[in-house]
Amino acid sequence: MDAVHGKPGTHIGEIEDPDGVGEHGSIACGDALRFTFRVRRHPTDPAQDIITEARYLTFGCTSAIAASEALCILIERGGLTPIQALKITNQEIVAFLEGLPKQKIHCSVMGPRR
Repeated sequence: MDAVHGKPGTHIGEIEDPDGVGEHGSIACGDALRFTFRVRRHPTDPAQDIITEARYLTFGCTSAIAASEALCILIERGGLTPIQALKITNQEIVAFLEGLPKQKIHCSVMGPRR
């Protein structure tokens, strides 16, 4: 994936003044993820706000970076609300990536636990 190589056009980075932030993991013990997003606000019901932009900063292996990129793509392409985004599973991320080595499946868990 381009994200693993730091190429432009990926979701690596942070949104300034985001509408939401999620963090998981710890640099002290290994992988860490910081996830920021912006929403298009629904005029009357905040539960129907749609995530329009998602970005991440990930400290970890290439599988963790790929999983973070996949999370952002799934959210943006899906037109998901924050509540719906919280329901994305690591199995969905692994399927999107067309698999991960068995010993790296745990890397896909950071996104769904943000």
